[in-house]
Amino acid sequence: MKLTLCLLALFLVFASCETSFRLPEAPPKPSELPESISEDPHQAVAQFFEGLFAHFGLDQPKQIIYECFNQKSAALYLISLVEFNKILIDAVARDSFHFHIDVIKAYILAIFEHPVSDCITATQDLSDLLEALGVKRDPFWSAVTNWLYFQAHYAQLLDGYGPVMDGFKKGNFSAAGDAYGALMNDTVTVVKEEGLADLAHIGFSNGFSLGIDIDLPSDSLAAWNDTTAGYDLELIIGGTKAVADGKWWESYDNLVKFWQEKGEEIFNKIPASVWECLAGSDDNKKVTEKLGIDVMSKEFGELAVKWIKKHPFRYHAHAKHMLKSFAELNFVHAGILHGYLTREIAKSK
Repeated sequence: MKLTLCLLALFLVFASCETSFRLPEAPPKPSELPESISEDPHQAVAQFFEGLFAHFGLDQPKQIIYECFNQKSAALYLISLVEFNKILIDAVARDSFHFHIDVIKAYILAIFEHPVSDCITATQDLSDLLEALGVKRDPFWSAVTNWLYFQAHYAQLLDGYGPVMDGFKKGNFSAAGDAYGALMNDTVTVVKEEGLADLAHIGFSNGFSLGIDIDLPSDSLAAWNDTTAGYDLELIIGGTKAVADGKWWESYDNLVKFWQEKGEEIFNKIPASVWECLAGSDDNKKVTEKLGIDVMSKEFGELAVKWIKKHPFRYHAHAKHMLKSFAELNFVHAGILHGYLTREIAKSK
């Protein structure tokens, strides 16, 4: 699990990940690089990191620039930033979202050779940057938070990435680094304000909206905080695991058993005001309009019970797929699957 999470960090990838993947021996050909990068990749990455550190009032990171990068690794690092923007564009446009999550993992694998990541991890430059960000030197925490932040706020991330790309297009790598610093700072601020459970919950909600093909959630998110979102995730994941771990023909019975033993207790920890806020939200109105039924109504609950009893094998398979996504911390995909199921239940009316 730690290896998987380590490969998911979306920013500087400071973690030292154990993998047999290696970068190609030869640097990319000039024709494969953006014109602004191809002339001198190492100089470009030097200016980028200078701009990044200057954003936090830090001295030029000479160790990172001159001890950790060469022309090949500098070129690949900058290309990865450019390509990540393309992935964000496609994700926001809902173009094969799940595929692009896998592509992100592949790009992160290709960013650094071990000597580069090990070198950066050992520098005082990194310590200074982490201190400026108010972040602990914890690769596991960094990987998890960046992964959850991406799933919760990928649309906002694209907006924040705009100034970075403007710098690349103009060949102003210092400006690109400064914009990247602003983006990193905003990310850390949001993570601290929202908390990991809330970020995961927002990612799940985003996925649900994608699964039923409506706009990403907006006002309904205000109903939750890190504590209540954690309870809701505990409820959803617990119920999913109870069904997935049992026999398919006992799907409904196992769900009922979970509710009686743990689920109801967890549910009661969520204030009634949360459900009232959700029921009256514009987001719920959009869901109701899309599906032709209010998913928070007694009518939908009865319909769901009827569907599960009629399709125990399909429900069991659905739970197994969702549980796999939860295990990978892929809350967006779990939400998408939940959206598919909700849409299927609504159609059985």
